[in-house]
Amino acid sequence: LGGATNTRDFISIFTGGAPGDIPLGVLWPDGSGATGDAFKQDGESIAGFTHNVFNLTDSLRLTVGARFTVDEKDAESRLVGSNPGCSALRNAIAFHPLIGDAAPGANLTMDDIGFVGDIRRVRDVTAVLGCLGITNEAFEFDVNKDDDEWTGTVKLDFDINPETLVYVSYSRGYKAGGVNLDRAGTILTEVGNVSPGLPTGARFDIYNFLDPRFDAEIVDAYEMGLKSSLWDNKVNVNVALFYEDFSDFQLNTFTGFNFQAENVEKVTTKGVEVEIQAAPVEGLDLRLGAVYTDARYGSSVTDLSTRLVNDNFNEFGNPLGLVPRAAFCLPPPLGGAPIGGPFPASCAPLADELSPLAGKTLTNAPKWVVTGGITYVHAIYGTGFQAFVHLDGRYSSSFNTGSDLNAIKEQEAFALFNGRIGISALDGGIEVEFWGRNLFDKDYHAIAFTIPLQANDGFGSFLAAPRTYGVTVRGNF
Repeated sequence: LGGATNTRDFISIFTGGAPGDIPLGVLWPDGSGATGDAFKQDGESIAGFTHNVFNLTDSLRLTVGARFTVDEKDAESRLVGSNPGCSALRNAIAFHPLIGDAAPGANLTMDDIGFVGDIRRVRDVTAVLGCLGITNEAFEFDVNKDDDEWTGTVKLDFDINPETLVYVSYSRGYKAGGVNLDRAGTILTEVGNVSPGLPTGARFDIYNFLDPRFDAEIVDAYEMGLKSSLWDNKVNVNVALFYEDFSDFQLNTFTGFNFQAENVEKVTTKGVEVEIQAAPVEGLDLRLGAVYTDARYGSSVTDLSTRLVNDNFNEFGNPLGLVPRAAFCLPPPLGGAPIGGPFPASCAPLADELSPLAGKTLTNAPKWVVTGGITYVHAIYGTGFQAFVHLDGRYSSSFNTGSDLNAIKEQEAFALFNGRIGISALDGGIEVEFWGRNLFDKDYHAIAFTIPLQANDGFGSFLAAPRTYGVTVRGNF
């Protein structure tokens, strides 16, 4: 296999360890890389809505609402940077004695050199590492993202008696699409067939990049429940069953360099929620809630990212030259590819990085969440003030914080507690409170992410806020 049979041989390609390798210090010399990025986005949103409640009988009500929304976003990037080693690397790969076009190891895979299960060619991975989009100034964009969508609700509720109400509802929600404003979220670097117009040996397809845009998210939500007041309104109990069906779910994924939104075809959530509120004596308020949620990705998950190409090889800032890869990869007259090929590398299938999520529990979605709180307020006789004390807590079962659901990013179950104590004027004129959040200083992961090029499943994490405390003074005049 041309002698490149282990990880050391692979790394030597970057460090000048053999004839034809890139000399040390050439790929990323001092002062190269991303030196100045500017992103601009303009957005407009216009909506019209109606919300109506019809009393069908004394105890039966129908609620109907509708909303039409138009969102328009225009985004552009201006990227400054340099990577002189990228050109040198592309040519070196083409003629390299171990992995070059005519070398015995031209189709050598990462699995062949010890990266078990990785079927990518060594030459392709080498090009990606040396020509990363974060250091390339050529990939600028000037795009727009427009959405228009109908949303609304239909709800029927019925009073069984003055203390008990039951209801069923359907609602359709919408979250506008947008643009990932980061150079690392727009680039697809890969080596493949020689692209039209490129010189022999230039195997890197610079006319191929990912669309920075992501689509609108739609959810159809169904709910049925009961609301009741007991013992002279001293206790309120609410119970709800819910089911939500998401289309084009916007998943916040980590690319190795940044976080960006990607669309997942289908996500469902279903569960039950119970809330209890009690006021057994004057001044005392007790609250308890519990939610069980089963939130899962669809049974089939694929990367919905769209690849764009520049069919005229114009500057990427010229939107007239951009077309979806599906059109470019068709033969004329339907597309821009030459009759009979060869098709450019941009016509290769997109890497499906999301399929391992199929059928699994959603990121940041604990099965159980239990909340509780207690508040007591008592007048201070003869002062015009009242004193109050409040304590609340939240328990969460374990959940995975990583967008790839890697087991090392699992957050174990934990509980948080917050509190407040203070005084306030009975007329609402002034209030002073001492407060604390995360009273027991619990450390837990908000988001965990893989650290690029680190062995042994290393990962980084954004920790949630530690214990914080302070004083708040409020006044009304």
